[in-house]
Amino acid sequence: MPKILITGNGFDLSFGLPTGYSDFIKICKKLQNSQEFDWNDLKDDIVALKHSDKLPSSEFADFESFKTRLNENTWFRYLSREYGISTWIDFEKHIEKALTIILATLDDIKVETFAKNGRYSTDEDVLYKEDFEKTQYEIYLTLIDFEILHFDKFLQIKLNPIFFKSIDKFYIDFEKQKLFESILNDLNTFTNLFKEYLNQIVLPLVELSTGTIRIDLLKSINYHFTFNYTPTFSKLISKKIPTNFIHGELEKNNIILGINDWEHASNDKGSLIPFTKYFQKLNYGIDLKFVDEIENEDKLYQFFFWGHSLDKSDAIYIDEVFNKVDKIKIEGIIGKIIAIYHSDSSRSKIIKNLIEIRGSQDVLRKQRDGNLVFLHCESRELEQELSAPMTSRLDVMDVMFM
Repeated sequence: MPKILITGNGFDLSFGLPTGYSDFIKICKKLQNSQEFDWNDLKDDIVALKHSDKLPSSEFADFESFKTRLNENTWFRYLSREYGISTWIDFEKHIEKALTIILATLDDIKVETFAKNGRYSTDEDVLYKEDFEKTQYEIYLTLIDFEILHFDKFLQIKLNPIFFKSIDKFYIDFEKQKLFESILNDLNTFTNLFKEYLNQIVLPLVELSTGTIRIDLLKSINYHFTFNYTPTFSKLISKKIPTNFIHGELEKNNIILGINDWEHASNDKGSLIPFTKYFQKLNYGIDLKFVDEIENEDKLYQFFFWGHSLDKSDAIYIDEVFNKVDKIKIEGIIGKIIAIYHSDSSRSKIIKNLIEIRGSQDVLRKQRDGNLVFLHCESRELEQELSAPMTSRLDVMDVMFM
């Protein structure tokens, strides 16, 4: 019977590793203001350090360069200012939020400048609006973060001429494509900063990691897919079971950060496609295979979601697992999905997300039929699912109603 483990960011977090979005931003802000790198300064911010009497022996290579690039990056500036971002799902939503604001404003910029006044001398400033509109404060801050405009000492809103198209000694238009290329390059720089963070901060902590997961129970896993970038499973659980990295792998330097799709754009959709995860996967040559490729002669399949909120941002993969269970059922094969949670609130969030993706009827039917269960990460029922092979339909029902 194949046991298929699918892990999200919560899996790494359970080992005390600072891989969450809030960890990344908080620690990078602290590093920004540090004269030199010292692991002791991070003991209050990293769970793995709190629970260890040792410190990693590694130093942070090119620390000054890292700080400089942090300070110069428009995405880090924007995200550091934004409130209400605690997870990588929130991060993706705020990428889309920023792009939405910029996209919606560009047409207005053209109307208020070149469409109204024609061309401008390259020797003069180009004003967007003469009066500061307090209701547009959030929009202005975003445009300032991405260096599209700035305020002068008289609160006049001036546009950055670097994004203008010029002929002879005149600015004649605003170049959207040039702006999008600049924003994309900065997102790539942000991704590289995150890679450095994972290499310099997270990986050295793996050897110190302790967690609530019983490692011996995961030795029975046959397949492992992860939405994470780090080799936590191979370093702490088993090197014999290969990990399939859905969003890219740190060791292969091909991790992706972006949005799912762009539903709001029409004319500008081509410019925004490179911000999507599916474009980046194709561009970086990331293996797109998932559970549909698993073929097994056994009559039972188990799918364990661990540390994943089952949010709609990964709906394509969640659908593939649920559809796989429906498909093999027609062939007389039993599929069981085990959604693992760590708290009552996380359980509620998983159920809500599944209903949003699959609909209440499908979720209720699968739970009623024993094809879907929700188990606490420290429960005896989960231990039994991981360690005891099931051999019949009766076993599925026995575990469910134990």
